[in-house]
Amino acid sequence: MRNALEANFDEILDFYNQSFKVTESYPFKVYITDDIFSLRMDLCNTDDEQHMVMAAKQKLNSFNGLLVEPDLIDNIFYILIKQNSSNDSNIYSKTFSHEYTHVIDYQEFKEKYEISNMRNNEVYENSECFQFYSEVRARFRGSLIFYQLSDVKNDVLIKDYNDYLIPAYQQKLNQNTIYPDNYQKMYMLAQFYGQFLAIGCKTNSLPTLPDYIKNNNAIELLLAITNNIGDVSIFANYESIIDLYDNSY
Repeated sequence: MRNALEANFDEILDFYNQSFKVTESYPFKVYITDDIFSLRMDLCNTDDEQHMVMAAKQKLNSFNGLLVEPDLIDNIFYILIKQNSSNDSNIYSKTFSHEYTHVIDYQEFKEKYEISNMRNNEVYENSECFQFYSEVRARFRGSLIFYQLSDVKNDVLIKDYNDYLIPAYQQKLNQNTIYPDNYQKMYMLAQFYGQFLAIGCKTNSLPTLPDYIKNNNAIELLLAITNNIGDVSIFANYESIIDLYDNSY
């Protein structure tokens, strides 16, 4: 792989598995790269996939991490991590744990629905709730692992939540903000709520939700996710989650 280094995250993986009671093994490789787009192009196996990746070049280059799913040729997941100038393993731990959560969830999705090619976009046409829920779980687990390994102090987390996280998502989650489709807004909600739950878990007390979340139509869905965020499997209480998701907009 050009401009890429295959990385070993065994220690972080062991800590992750212990933290979230994961006992299964999953097929994946991790690469650290200074050019996520070029590496993603290297992993393409069809002309259609190359065209799709080429069209997303600018977007891909803005990512800190990316998960590449299995297809008919490569039956493993690839976790691509953007190289950090300091090469700090604690910084990488957040991205790795985030993407590895998706590995777990998407492998279960693959097995449950007997999918052979997960790079086919048609696979996800009716799976908005699954993608939303997996993003909440990934934000939660990735952030929590980072907080624990970095030993971030609770008062620092609460200050960051009030001074940065709440303002950062206020416009994104404003009821008057218009998105091309509802899922884009739900994805922003997943990003916020996963980090919110991680802060609450680390500090042993959920912080106060801002009004723009309390007044959100998805508040019952978020409360259900709060109660089930410790589930090892994304499908443990999925039926109740999907019912609430469908009624959240």
